[in-house]
Amino acid sequence: MDTTLTLEQELKRDRLVDRELNSLQYDSLEILMDNIEYLRKKRFQTFHLCTQEYVAEQAGISLSTYTNYRTNASDNIKLKTLLRILEILGCGYTEIPNLLTRRLEEP
Repeated sequence: MDTTLTLEQELKRDRLVDRELNSLQYDSLEILMDNIEYLRKKRFQTFHLCTQEYVAEQAGISLSTYTNYRTNASDNIKLKTLLRILEILGCGYTEIPNLLTRRLEEP
């Protein structure tokens, strides 16, 4: 019973976070994806395996899907995909607010 309650609470939290993420304005998502690409390029300087193809594969998405997110052709990124990409790049979910509100580098 306790496990069920915990799972229900986590699911409710995940739905709330997913709804909030889906309601982000276009500009915030654009800044986020620019920052993710900036971080990927910085990681590539150190770890030459950190290509767009590598990030996409590790996140469980196609390169074209990653490119669509990066170029803002699609703004329908799933929370678990976003968190996985951040994990691949060595970022935690607590860094999302900073990644949404300021550019690390101008595109």
